[in-house]
Amino acid sequence: MYNARLANNYGNLLNRVIHLANSKEVEINNEEKVEKDFLDEVKKFQSKVEKLYEDFELSNALEEVDKLADFGNKYITEKEPWNKELSIDEVEKILNNLSYLLKVVTQLYYPAIPFSAEKAREALENREKIILFNKL
Repeated sequence: MYNARLANNYGNLLNRVIHLANSKEVEINNEEKVEKDFLDEVKKFQSKVEKLYEDFELSNALEEVDKLADFGNKYITEKEPWNKELSIDEVEKILNNLSYLLKVVTQLYYPAIPFSAEKAREALENREKIILFNKL
């Protein structure tokens, strides 16, 4: 579970987004550039997770956070922001969508893994690749 959820799903997505933003030299962490449909989808997950936390359903809440990170991984695979045929504007839009998703995932993981969530937040904000979770 640790390797699959945190290291592979969340940590890998975080580093892929940071790496691509740095290598393509595009702005990220700009919520104004997040597409409305994408924002709405992330907010649906966020509302569901927050309700589960309020009801003390921690396991189910974390399961949903993982699904949101998985949604991000499917999105990056589908949109291929590394594709040289995409314009810089398209790449920036995709990576802003993903940086927003990662910000939300990080906030939602915070109650369970506060130290790692803080490291992830700082890495995303500073655009610094990190090994957030060593594989077991």
